[in-house]
Amino acid sequence: MSITTYAELRAAIADWLARPGDATIAGIAPDLIRLAEARINHGAAHPPFVSAPLRAPQMEASVVLPLDGGNAALPADCLEIRALTLQGASPRALAYVTPQHFASLPQDGAGMPRFFTIMGDTLRLAPAAAAGLTAELLYVAAVPALSDANPTNWLLAASPGIYLYGALLEAQPYIGNDDRIAQWAAMFGAALDALQAAARRARAGTAPLIMRPAGEAP
Repeated sequence: MSITTYAELRAAIADWLARPGDATIAGIAPDLIRLAEARINHGAAHPPFVSAPLRAPQMEASVVLPLDGGNAALPADCLEIRALTLQGASPRALAYVTPQHFASLPQDGAGMPRFFTIMGDTLRLAPAAAAGLTAELLYVAAVPALSDANPTNWLLAASPGIYLYGALLEAQPYIGNDDRIAQWAAMFGAALDALQAAARRARAGTAPLIMRPAGEAP
């Protein structure tokens, strides 16, 4: 069967677990999909569920943030920050510092920020930003969650196997079938690797890398 929508994915989960029509599986399928999405976005660090997070070009996003007052709210879907660049006539990248280092920096007054840190869901700047300043945030965005209201997304269209194998992996402890964890984990990992390899090929092409002597200009 095709897997192009949230409803089709839920049905496929029941079919692959050999439990079509099982009300229990139908009831937990949304939870299995949510757990799979968490694994896709964040990875998992504990055996037997070890996996790396997905990082694909489709997850790269940008937003312009107002900086008045020295604070800016992170986008709700932000997983990682790539860069924060002060906008204006002379754009300048701001340097990240740890919250501990940030606490030692002068933060009074309003001027041109040079540093930023992350505290909870907030970007904090030092020095605090003068009125009217903005910055462009480049970041890694979470895969948009599937739901009845959002029945498809770019990942389900590009690689339905990632969703299916991820959900089946999450189902095994629930149904008491731990012997299948390794199988679904391997298939989930292979689907992730295939998508990320395709993304690398699309970005870099197949031309060989050229090694230049140190100091030689490109």
